[in-house]
Amino acid sequence: PIVVAAQYGHVYVTRYLLEHALGLAPTAGIEDVRVKDSDVTTLLLEGILGDNIENTIVQYVAAFTGYLSALEACIERGTDVDGKFENGETLIFAAARGRQFHVIEYLVEKGANIDVKDNRGRTALVLVSTASRYVQTAKLLIELGIDIHIPDLHGRTALHFATSRHLLDMVELLVESGMNVNARDNYGKTALGTAIWYVADDKVIPADRLNCVKYLVGKGSDVNITDEHGNTIVHLSASRRQLELVVFFVKCGVDISVRNSCGQTVLHAAASGADEAIVRFLVELGMDVNARDNKGRTPLQVGFEENLTNMDLDLQATYDMGRYSLWGWYSDRLSSLIFLVTHGADVNIKDEEGRTVLHLAAENGQLDAVRFLTGNGANIRCRDKKGNTPAALAKKAGHVHLLQYLETKDAKPLHTRILGVFGVRYLK
Repeated sequence: PIVVAAQYGHVYVTRYLLEHALGLAPTAGIEDVRVKDSDVTTLLLEGILGDNIENTIVQYVAAFTGYLSALEACIERGTDVDGKFENGETLIFAAARGRQFHVIEYLVEKGANIDVKDNRGRTALVLVSTASRYVQTAKLLIELGIDIHIPDLHGRTALHFATSRHLLDMVELLVESGMNVNARDNYGKTALGTAIWYVADDKVIPADRLNCVKYLVGKGSDVNITDEHGNTIVHLSASRRQLELVVFFVKCGVDISVRNSCGQTVLHAAASGADEAIVRFLVELGMDVNARDNKGRTPLQVGFEENLTNMDLDLQATYDMGRYSLWGWYSDRLSSLIFLVTHGADVNIKDEEGRTVLHLAAENGQLDAVRFLTGNGANIRCRDKKGNTPAALAKKAGHVHLLQYLETKDAKPLHTRILGVFGVRYLK
């Protein structure tokens, strides 16, 4: 009860519980003592300091809140300055979390190991690299000699964490302090790769994120380093629909001919992200629209698999029902695939299973996609390695209307209602 009362800042309730000997257990979790009210914190310390000086909560609260006299009393009575709490943190971590500079300095003076790691392999510097409010704390830790290069259990350094949150002020501090901008984590990602990985799929890049990326490149980040899957930063940017970053990296000299470990080009990644502007940009740079990955798939096939499969959706029904957001999502994805087809993508290329994109469309009930593909030369009678035609797959999946369309072999051009959405430029 006392922990709950303290957490919610109930001073009088906390005092009552203390006065009635309802104290804190020696093993109370340190997460429980990050209370909201400074008066409650003081009350906790004064209330249990007397007979419970060895209580780990006293030590942690004292370091976290900067109550130096209480901390000194603990240490004078034998508290280990490097003693670990249940998550592996020490008093250095508590003081760093609380931004208590004088406590950090005091602990180092008392011989505390500034490079100690918690159970996740993080140092105090890695811990505080996740928020701009800790910049001065990080600066102090660096000045006191903390090893800035120590990674966590996943190989991520403080710089990886700072870039994942696009904290330019923290990134600048770490880089200027000598951190290696090209250090890789256990997954092959550098700080730059991490910055791209954590860019949201929202097309418009916030200024802080873009500035962080540009700063890293300006400080020597290798734009051609690949991650554990062989992806370049352009693969990552394209798959996340970030046109501005794709253009920026191309101007920086990234080799867009590099394939990842799946044999996929940047155009495959762009098709996977299904952003028409990026697909158009790469095609205009001369990328091969019929390049095949290790499974024999073209960008068109990869794009279709990633975006339009497992969506048992009839576009007309969706449109008629007024579900414009879903219609917009679908049409946005489909537009990039239409662009590929109208710019040379071969709709009849088969993957390693002998399937064309028409097989995928038929099996997943994508009637409008089937109409578009058959209207652009897709072979209705082609068979995969198991002998299935697109119609056979549609039948097995129970797509009756699509099956009827294929059986009539009514290969008409895409509906004018679809062309109205995507524009007549696709017919040129």
